[in-house]
Amino acid sequence: PARVTTIARLYRGLIDGLVIDHADAADAAGVAALGIRPTIARTVMTTPARARQLAETVLRALSGAAP
Repeated sequence: PARVTTIARLYRGLIDGLVIDHADAADAAGVAALGIRPTIARTVMTTPARARQLAETVLRALSGAAP
């Protein structure tokens, strides 16, 4: 599987932020080192409540608010 830092490198210059799953949280510093703001969240939407939580996290990240 692709690493989060590899994905961030591919999109470098095109994106300002990247939502990454909590399971990949260890890669957040590597993403930040590329100049991309990482937002850590539970990205697997197994219930409507988790889907809503992810949507709220993404909206906060887009608005520049702290996660």
